[in-house]
Amino acid sequence: AYGGAIDKHIGDNVMGIFGAPVAHDNDPERAVRAAVEIHRRVEALAAELPVPLRVHIGLATGEVVASELGSRHHQEYTVTGDAVNLAARLQDKATAGETMVSDAVRRATEAVALFEAVGEVPIKGLAGAVPVFKLLGLRAARAAPRDRAFVGRRAEVRQLTSVLEGCLDAGR
Repeated sequence: AYGGAIDKHIGDNVMGIFGAPVAHDNDPERAVRAAVEIHRRVEALAAELPVPLRVHIGLATGEVVASELGSRHHQEYTVTGDAVNLAARLQDKATAGETMVSDAVRRATEAVALFEAVGEVPIKGLAGAVPVFKLLGLRAARAAPRDRAFVGRRAEVRQLTSVLEGCLDAGR
């Protein structure tokens, strides 16, 4: 519903990705909205079960390497990089019913979501502690801003600018 994709199942964990292979200008927001919806649906499902069921989620955004892996017999699309590792570590830090997010996710989504600062947390595999935030929920709906930044799309913006300049120079 939010444009993400299941990347893989690792034990009882599910890794989802947003922004690859198709990127949107609001992938962090899509991930936050999906996390809120996952918690809501799991809570509803748990109400029908005789055993407790809750999830914990970690969200991070940043540059990753996205590619196909495998052999000619089995191909798999996946992403790797510090953002993937950070999301996994944030998921480990979250307790049942919580979503922990990176500072980059918080900054990208603070217009639509509410957060509580957890503090600087040491993350295995990353140099130094990183700021961590707990997702509290979504803000009340309001009109979306008309202008959004092209995040991580420098090459595409340069290409578009070049085409526009060519049109202006040629007069058509």
